[in-house]
Amino acid sequence: MENEIIKEIKSGSSVWYLTEDGKVYVSGSNSSGQLGVGHTNNVITATKVTVLEDKVVKRIITSVGSIWYLTENGEVYVSGSNSYGQLGVGNKSNVITTTKVTALENEVVTDIFYYSNYDIYYLTEDGRVYVSGKNQYGQLGVGHTNNVITATKVTALESEKIKKIVISYSSIWYLTEEGKVYVSGDNSKGRLGVGHTDNVTTPIKVTALESEIIKEIIYLDSNAAYITEEGKIYVSGYNSYGQLGVGHTNDVTTATKIAALNNESIKQIKVIWDDADEVAMWYITEEGRVYVSGYNKYSQFGIGSKSTVKTATKVTALGNEVVKGIFVNKAYEGVSTIYLMESGKVYVSGENKYGHLGIGSSTRIYTAKEVTVFGDEVVKDIITINDSGTTLDASVWYLTESGKVYVSGNNESGQLEVGSRGHVYNTCEVFVTNKASDLGDIKSIYGNSTTTIFEEENGDIYVIGDNTNGKLGITGI
Repeated sequence: MENEIIKEIKSGSSVWYLTEDGKVYVSGSNSSGQLGVGHTNNVITATKVTVLEDKVVKRIITSVGSIWYLTENGEVYVSGSNSYGQLGVGNKSNVITTTKVTALENEVVTDIFYYSNYDIYYLTEDGRVYVSGKNQYGQLGVGHTNNVITATKVTALESEKIKKIVISYSSIWYLTEEGKVYVSGDNSKGRLGVGHTDNVTTPIKVTALESEIIKEIIYLDSNAAYITEEGKIYVSGYNSYGQLGVGHTNDVTTATKIAALNNESIKQIKVIWDDADEVAMWYITEEGRVYVSGYNKYSQFGIGSKSTVKTATKVTALGNEVVKGIFVNKAYEGVSTIYLMESGKVYVSGENKYGHLGIGSSTRIYTAKEVTVFGDEVVKDIITINDSGTTLDASVWYLTESGKVYVSGNNESGQLEVGSRGHVYNTCEVFVTNKASDLGDIKSIYGNSTTTIFEEENGDIYVIGDNTNGKLGITGI
């Protein structure tokens, strides 16, 4: 592989290397035949997938031992685990030699959508949808709840041209070229927005949205939000914390407009939830203002209280600042929010046990407050290790326009590069935002709960933090 230029790597216990010219090399665990090289032995030397040698692979989808390859000319090849027929090859046997999905050979597949490895949706260039997989709630839209072992066309959608498929577990939303919405699958709590809670095994149109042109659909675990072409918001589904912003906490089974946002044009929605289905939502308007709704136990919204917000409410503490981005940090002890403004200013609110909000203490912040330590520096990006909502300790990196780095929060492995380290509960916590020392102009930062990687503008890489198993790529600790 030494003469190849690698453009993408998919890794876990198995590794897939995609080269610039669309060739695939593999190595690692191979118990289900997922590497597609004709056997189930582990592969300890990176090996070319020869079945694909005369193909140009543009995308590799890897999911729990099941693999899909999408080629430049719209062909689909598969390998690996196939317990529910998800590979679409006509049976449920594992596929140990990379194999073409022949049921799709008369179609040009342009995209593949999936949530897990059990249900797969193939979108063709003419907007048709094919499916394969588990289908326990009828989410594959073929009129029943049996496994679909051969890639099969969803005939109920043949009259529409589908441009996007949105998947949340076993609930599916199909967005057409004309901005209409169809749904199928699990409809508990009325999440599909069709006026009832029965599961839907054949795709049906969301008629409550008939008069609107929908440009985006956001899935929110057990509910959904729909953004119209005019920036209006409709919602449906689970609403126990008032997260849908419609003024009450009853589930919403029919897609309903958020009246409190009628005078605004929304361009982006941010959402987090946890295992208890405690959902919080942030709405950014075209003018850069922020509204919020839902779970607010940790005062993360910054509106002066920790009460649940049932009606979408403006965060007035941000004044006339134009919000550029919202970064939500969900740590062991609570949720916090960092608001980055177009001006480069930073406002924070919420739980602050690790001092990661950088205000000089570990006090919770109820009303959004500006972090003033940056002086004349303009913050252009913020990295939080758990913006996705995973449960990890809280560390924050701020990257300025001049390439300087500021840090705050948990520093138990020394990952914040401030010359010390210590357990998050002792006095070695980083309570005041500090500039990382001895670094040049920083281009990018990659952080996690114990390590940090800095990439300078000149291409140099610096690493700091936990080096277990040599993951930092250097000798020593």
